[in-house]
Amino acid sequence: NHEYYKGKLCKHWKKIFKFPKNGPKGLKNTTYYIDYQDVRIISLDSNAKIEPQTKWLRNVLKENDNKWTIIAFHHPVYFVSKSRDPKKLRNTWLPIIDEYGVDLILQGHDHAYVRTDLVKFNDKKFDGIESNMDEGTIYAVSVSGPKMYDPVISNAVMKRKAANTQLYQLININENNLHYEAKTADGEIYDAFTLTKQPNGKKILTDEIPVIPERK
Repeated sequence: NHEYYKGKLCKHWKKIFKFPKNGPKGLKNTTYYIDYQDVRIISLDSNAKIEPQTKWLRNVLKENDNKWTIIAFHHPVYFVSKSRDPKKLRNTWLPIIDEYGVDLILQGHDHAYVRTDLVKFNDKKFDGIESNMDEGTIYAVSVSGPKMYDPVISNAVMKRKAANTQLYQLININENNLHYEAKTADGEIYDAFTLTKQPNGKKILTDEIPVIPERK
């Protein structure tokens, strides 16, 4: 979002970055998808033109025949800071994410760490979501820089959280298993899980959280 000024994308963006030109009109520099080894990775621009992206997203998910789907966008729908609730974004994109069974959502913006259980959207209550489901989506929020928010708000959908902790993620996919690790700047594993897809399409989430306290 820091690349936008007065509603327009910085003119240097296109000169620095090269992306696939398969996004919706007017957003081809920030919204796109790539298919890589049975994974569809989709980038959305949560800063602008939400409605055009919504129609495009539905089409991209509808014709997706990859086994795994990961979506990345900037603003977290299950937020960390109480003053940063993107309610419109959540109400617009999450029903589509649920409909097509997206596996993992990667987000930033809030300078802390949060990782949810497998969850499905409930537009009535923010935290009214069942845990330990065999379907749904995992949402992760992380930042690698030194600026942090404290405290991190607690919520029923949050399986792991941290404040004042720089983290980076490693994701490895091997056929029916997606393995995720969040590591601190010095390489310590802070969070981990394996998501397994069964032949019937149901999912099994196996948490591998190390026995260390949550950081506050």
